Amino acid sequence: GGVGGLSTALHLAPLVDSNIVQGPIDIYESSNLISAASVHNSSHTNEHDEGHRSKHDIDSSVGREVGVGIWSTALTEFCKYQGSRPSHDHTMNELESNGVWLSDVGYRTPDGSWLARSKLAPFSSDRDDAALIFVKEKILLQTLREAVNMEKGDRSGDSTADDNSGIVDNIQMLVGKEVKAVKQVFSLRDRLNLTTTEKCAAGSLGRLVFADETESKSAYHLIIDACGTYSNLRKRYSAHLPINANLAEIERDIEDRNYLVFRGNSPLNIDVSFQTWGEGKCMRFATVPVPLSDGKVGNVWFATTSDSRLMKRDMTSEERKKILLDMFADWHEPVTDIIESTPQSDILMDPAKAHKFCASALGEIIDEEEKNDVSLDDKNVPPLLCFIGDADMTVDPVLAQGFTIAMEDAAHVAGCVSRSFPTTTLPGNVNPLLRLRQELIARHENKKTRLQSLLRATMVVQTLAQPPCTNMFGKLFKVEAPRFFAKYIMPGFMKDVIFHWIMRYSLGLIGTNLGGKKLK
Repeated sequence: GGVGGLSTALHLAPLVDSNIVQGPIDIYESSNLISAASVHNSSHTNEHDEGHRSKHDIDSSVGREVGVGIWSTALTEFCKYQGSRPSHDHTMNELESNGVWLSDVGYRTPDGSWLARSKLAPFSSDRDDAALIFVKEKILLQTLREAVNMEKGDRSGDSTADDNSGIVDNIQMLVGKEVKAVKQVFSLRDRLNLTTTEKCAAGSLGRLVFADETESKSAYHLIIDACGTYSNLRKRYSAHLPINANLAEIERDIEDRNYLVFRGNSPLNIDVSFQTWGEGKCMRFATVPVPLSDGKVGNVWFATTSDSRLMKRDMTSEERKKILLDMFADWHEPVTDIIESTPQSDILMDPAKAHKFCASALGEIIDEEEKNDVSLDDKNVPPLLCFIGDADMTVDPVLAQGFTIAMEDAAHVAGCVSRSFPTTTLPGNVNPLLRLRQELIARHENKKTRLQSLLRATMVVQTLAQPPCTNMFGKLFKVEAPRFFAKYIMPGFMKDVIFHWIMRYSLGLIGTNLGGKKLK
């Protein structure tokens, strides 16, 4: 029920109308949305504990007031049905009316000088380019849920308002269901007794097992895990393979990035967006003007730091705000004005977390005793489990692409389904489920290239802004020299070209088959 799951359902909905996917598409949400919204709206706690999964689930269910960035690569597929699908039109219209497309972006130093900057192109669904919109996380989730609710009923015209017997929802939400595992409908012994046709269809089905040990009423050929960083299915079924590493290198842990992320909404109307990098303690500050809930324009902002004073659990929000103001006191205007104007109870704090490695292409939903006896051919394809968004790999938030990657994944998984179940017969009568498996594996390989581009671009940005320095030699050649060159020697036009290229490269628009590339 988060951004990735809702987007996936919306991109699969047209395939239900085309009879490629049997509807409805089921979205399972672990939180009860009504009670979650009530708790979320009444809570201003800044404390974070990995054991408090309920807080994490609530935030992912109803969203927070903080601003999030969405790159254009996540939105191109929503424009595919422009004018012909109300749910997709609604998504784009609401995001654009409640968000702000950025034009000037770049990085500054604490004294206000520009390290690098660029003008982003206006968004266009017909062009592979980098455009960035900022919108509140709560608005993003609300918009996607509203779009999902629009996927109700049979639009074929066979049913009337007085007779709902023929109406089928394209998407349905099932709340209060935390998924723990997947159970194959047929064991290996059962599948051996099935006919070839039955093996291709019923033999590949799996049911969801919930935290209360009950099972889903429906069985599925394809299960898409969009449960976020702490996904139960990722821990259970994915090998968590490192990018370009040996298969023996399996890692299941979540990496603490050793800095804190603070977010808030300032009522100040400052018509400027920027990101400023300090020279130590992972200090960054960024702000973007966005519409606020009262109709006025304010600024959403985030700040990061690894200062140990802020790590104390017994610190109040007032004490944290005072330390933040002290840390950024010497930075250029209007950094401290923005922090000062934000109510301390509305400043959110989270530790930066990231997966060390991406998940495997598909989860292994095979009983342990069957692993050596099962051959994946066109007669024996187990239920397919793929991972998207943070469930696949939670990335460092340096370049603001977490939600973007989840929404890209949603579109590309739907593309895999569409190509695997065409209206015409596949060459050689290939089992569509086996074809889908191959498509999902190929998608994952392409995504690894996309992630590599992002990680390399992140490294370049961090090297320019805050590389690790342990001695004077390292400080001279890793921090001062690059900054001095970028500030005083490199021509402005060259900065624009390089920065724009880095942004496009990080989004997979250069050198990959994913990112903003249009689906075939």
